[in-house]
Amino acid sequence: MKNQTIRYRGFLLNPCSYQLADSKKWIPKLVLDNGGLDRTIQTPLVWNKKFDTEKEANTYAILQGKMFIDKNSRSQNPTLRGKKVKIAK
Repeated sequence: MKNQTIRYRGFLLNPCSYQLADSKKWIPKLVLDNGGLDRTIQTPLVWNKKFDTEKEANTYAILQGKMFIDKNSRSQNPTLRGKKVKIAK
């Protein structure tokens, strides 16, 4: 499946879920890009969930990424500082 980058509140969301070799399940992964504000910062987000299809995993990653942006853009640090974040849910 071709990953489609979407824009949300000034950020670029690039879903890039990956498939596990042993179980053939998909792990949701998303790379957030601040769109070049100040300097380009990319933040990968990965969740400890498994899905049967890449589409399901990417859809989950996009929804969770939007919630992550909404939560963190209210803080004093909306650029997300380029740190790798792993969210276990």
